[in-house]
Parts: sequence; structure tokens; C-alpha cells
Amino acid sequence: TMKTIPATDIPTYVGGGITEIDQWRLTSSLTAGSSETAITANLERVDAPKTHTGNLGTGMSESSGVFTFPSTGWWEVTFNAKFDLASGADDRNITMRINATDDNSSYTYIGYQSESIHNETNSSSHAHMHHSVVLDIESTTNDKVKFAISSINGAAAAQGQTGYSRTYMKFIKLADT
Repeated sequence: TMKTIPATDIPTYVGGGITEIDQWRLTSSLTAGSSETAITANLERVDAPKTHTGNLGTGMSESSGVFTFPSTGWWEVTFNAKFDLASGADDRNITMRINATDDNSSYTYIGYQSESIHNETNSSSHAHMHHSVVLDIESTTNDKVKFAISSINGAAAAQGQTGYSRTYMKFIKLADT
């Protein structure tokens, strides 16, 4: 026997799929210090509706660079940074970090990438880094993430832009827990 159900009941029978996708970006460049430089300002949710961009669901909350999850579950968190270095400069250790807390207080890095830029010309040089982690968010009050960069020479800058994404953060809820 075939049963007819309303389309709104389909998630009950087959699962809901991805219900949250949120994208944020740095809107202006941020020079990395020689120690960890937190990204605390000049962040915006990716604009929609632009060609094939947008977000799905409630979305993340952000305050001074600290991101709060809208619901518990398994989340993929991605950090993508594009660095520029002025002409004639070198930097042997540019880093990006995804920092997390489970007590809304003490942060540790759970995602880390490093890169070097060696500039052999008199024009600017670039580096691109990408890292993602999967987190089990058990508390929307205590489980949070924030992002940071550093540059051993303090010369590299994470590139920001308001019209398109150069340095960005992406959040996808993969499943409920």
C-alpha cells in the first residue's frame, strides 16, 4: 500500500539533510602581529542574494569575533585566509588558527595551518591557507569558536573585501547529535 504524505513531512521519514550553512568574511585587511592576532572586527555575513551566494537556516551569531552556534549538533567549521606581503619582504611563518572553547572562557586552538612567503621580486607576494574541523557542539551557551592569525615578521596581512570573499569563515551543520 502506498501512503501519501505532505511534502512538509518528508524530513520526518527520510531525514532533514543539511539545515544550516553560514558564511562570514573579513571586510578589510588585517595585519598579523608576531604573536596571535585575533580577528575581532570588520566581519560581515556574506551578502545575499548575489549570484549563487547566500546562507541557509538561522545562522551563526558573532560578537567581537566570537561565533556562537544556533543549535547543537555536528558542525564543520572552515577558515580560509588569503595573505599578502609587501614587495621585498619575506615571512617564514604565517599562521592561521581556529580556536574553540567548551566553557565559554578558555580557548585552545583546534585547527592550525602555517605557510611561508619568499618574495624574490619587487612586487607583492601571496599565500593562501585553508583549514576545517568537525565539532560536536553540545552547548550553544558554552561551545564557541573564534579565529586568529600571526606572522613571525609582523608583515603579512590577511586580505579582506566586502564585495567578495578573500578571508572567510564557513559553518555547516552536518547532523544532529
